[in-house]
Amino acid sequence: MAEFAIVDSLLAACVKEYNQAQAVELEDMRKVMHKDYFAVQLHEERYLINLANYKRQLITVTNAKSEKVVWINCFYREGSHASWRHQLIEVDDGGNCYFNIKLNLTRRTWYDVMVNGVA
Repeated sequence: MAEFAIVDSLLAACVKEYNQAQAVELEDMRKVMHKDYFAVQLHEERYLINLANYKRQLITVTNAKSEKVVWINCFYREGSHASWRHQLIEVDDGGNCYFNIKLNLTRRTWYDVMVNGVA
């Protein structure tokens, strides 16, 4: 159970860092669009991640250095993923409705954050 708390803590820290960077990028895009008179609405929910809205799949391995690594596959709760408890959910595109990350529990670090793009 303690490892789940570490996973949750690292995931939350990673998403916080990601959201901070996305908020800056979103603000920059809004400035450009306002300056150029684009009438495009930029909705924060398309850029920022709220972990409460996601289901998670976890795969744990031990790497060559004997460190415990967890790959987390996150996907939006709403959707047609009835078999998510038994099958790996893999999609192309979908924006921030789908993202995954690797956590090194031994080092308490994260890497390979991958948020899906939008077609």
